[in-house]
Amino acid sequence: MGSIAEKYFWLHAVILGIILVFLFRNKKEKPSQLNLRNKMQKALDKHQKTAQVSRYDQYVQNLDNEKQSIRELSCMFMFNGHCYDAYESLGIPAGSSYEKVIDAYQLQVRESDLSKREFLLAALQAVDNSFKKAN
Repeated sequence: MGSIAEKYFWLHAVILGIILVFLFRNKKEKPSQLNLRNKMQKALDKHQKTAQVSRYDQYVQNLDNEKQSIRELSCMFMFNGHCYDAYESLGIPAGSSYEKVIDAYQLQVRESDLSKREFLLAALQAVDNSFKKAN
């Protein structure tokens, strides 16, 4: 048996040899090239040739048509850095008519103190803006 230094020398020589083999091996394989444009164009052409509208596409088109008449029920507004639901703040169910909103606002203003009136006004303005956007 050789000395410890000789064993470390041969160990390092073998490791270096393995590293050199991997570094300088002959690479015969060419990297693959992706032709995404050609594949995507073929897929689009195939889809356009069939020209069949799927049920999902019909559903989405119907939603887009109905979306114009749909009004969102929740109406959020910011007051003093916090987010509130305007309908909940006025004490009425979400999606209530504009007349109910006005009546609830007037009732809340009569029953509340002066410090809460600014908050209620912000809630009323948020609901008013949501009705203007819907119409």
